[in-house]
Amino acid sequence: MEFLFSKDVREIIRKLRADNALNELALQNLTRYFQGWAVKAVGIILFPLLFILLGMEGKFPWLLAGVFAVSLLTLFVYEIRTLPQKIIPLFFQGNYVEGIVDREYRNTGYVGSATWGVYYHYSVNGKQFRQKLKNVPNIFWLRHYKKNEPIRVFFDQKNPENSIPDIQNLGAFFNLVKER
Repeated sequence: MEFLFSKDVREIIRKLRADNALNELALQNLTRYFQGWAVKAVGIILFPLLFILLGMEGKFPWLLAGVFAVSLLTLFVYEIRTLPQKIIPLFFQGNYVEGIVDREYRNTGYVGSATWGVYYHYSVNGKQFRQKLKNVPNIFWLRHYKKNEPIRVFFDQKNPENSIPDIQNLGAFFNLVKER
């Protein structure tokens, strides 16, 4: 499934493998996350075909399955190319500072749409940044964070506003660098 990742992420994986620094478990977790996503998508695509088994005739079930397939395939390719590209390079660069949790939330939502998020702030070179990580799937949920709790924040040295907090279960999926 690595071939579906963006060129930047594939290059990071290649470099880490060459240096024997790839966290294979994190890569395996990330791959399994997207495989699970793909299995759910296939189930949703096949759902309209049940109408045929129930006796519905004509083009409608096929058209519906086609629309579902195109929509979910587009969403899947978008997610697998963009989500890792946003997060993995920040862990890979290894630049981090201590940040502080401002607040967190957990949204139970509908089945399959439950999410969580955190608001946090940190300082780089004396400049203060306030950020939020929103609508993260519950598969990455690990525990509650309290207001003013210290956290580690990975950031882009060229653009310190671009950051990701090293919280919950994100590192287990996106930190492809072996612990040193």
